[in-house]
Amino acid sequence: MVLFIVENYRKIYPDLEGKPLTDRLVEELLSRNLPDRSKVKIQIQRTESGKPYVVWNRDQQAPCISVSHCDGVFACAFDDENVGIDIQNEREVAADRIKGRYFTEAEQSEDFYKIWTRKEAYSKYTGRGLTQIIEGAEVLNLRDVTFDDFMILDRIHVSVCRPASKDRGENYEIQFFDRKQDR
Repeated sequence: MVLFIVENYRKIYPDLEGKPLTDRLVEELLSRNLPDRSKVKIQIQRTESGKPYVVWNRDQQAPCISVSHCDGVFACAFDDENVGIDIQNEREVAADRIKGRYFTEAEQSEDFYKIWTRKEAYSKYTGRGLTQIIEGAEVLNLRDVTFDDFMILDRIHVSVCRPASKDRGENYEIQFFDRKQDR
């Protein structure tokens, strides 16, 4: 898996926002990792629930992707198996109210950002989105998936959800993308 972190991502394509901006960023980040970019036409499409996926004209399987953004930081995970990612900046939130409404009893005593980012990463992994969070899906002690939880930059919490069968060694890299490096 490769995890790209892009700071100030809105400035890269200032004329784009929302899904068009997300799609363009994913296309660019993915094309940078292809050995022969000229032979691949990358397209981003979405499931009915809005989960993005890659379609391309190659004889091999397209990578699985997941994206998240907060406060000017964009994160995109590429993997050969399903993946879900969420990033959240530490800020003032009504944590107790949110915990009481969306966290199970077992999750109540855990760190707020750890559980919230896991819930969002898991909902992206399954493709069910916020519906799954509202329904109260618990993200502790799941056997079919595993989570990597860490922090990046200044107090941005990250959770990556992947199949539990995935080898848990050092099998992914984090790259900070800065478009200025290309100039």
